[in-house]
Amino acid sequence: MRDMVACFSDHAVRVAESSCSGSFASSLTSPPLTANKNTASSSYKATLSTRKQLLVNLIWHRTNTGDASVLVAVEDDEENSSAKRDGQCQVLRKKKGNRPFPAGNSACTLFWDFSAAKYAGAAPEPVKDFYLVVLADDELVLLVGDTCRDFIKSKFERKPRVAEFSMYRRAEQVFGVTHHSTKARFCRWR
Repeated sequence: MRDMVACFSDHAVRVAESSCSGSFASSLTSPPLTANKNTASSSYKATLSTRKQLLVNLIWHRTNTGDASVLVAVEDDEENSSAKRDGQCQVLRKKKGNRPFPAGNSACTLFWDFSAAKYAGAAPEPVKDFYLVVLADDELVLLVGDTCRDFIKSKFERKPRVAEFSMYRRAEQVFGVTHHSTKARFCRWR
């Protein structure tokens, strides 16, 4: 019984490796149980002008102390492709920056600025005054935030091509005693 209680304690990651059954390895859809973080996960599918498809996962974390970070994962969505396994994850803890990286057969660059970001209570993702932009193969693959237009105008002489992208999955994990609400818009597929 002592091992079961230890699995859910503050030190579960260390204990889980030695005495708890099951795997507590973090993945893109489920952060570790011990993180005690508010987490929001969004998954997007982008189709480039070449008809190539990319999957982009954003996982926003915010701890009880207010520290925030975001994990960005980009991978090819080609069937039977070894490039799909070569997707890259980037954890962004700095408030502002850019980072080039390969994701499968695509050359990607992340641009972000959270230096003036405003959050709603303990929400893990900012609600205004921020941007996160993913550029892949010279196309804008994902634009998140309300200051994306200002960034694009200041960064690029000519506006790059914007890929078709849409969110296909969203999940939230919230800790604490508070009220939470969400809105959803449903559309009819024809």
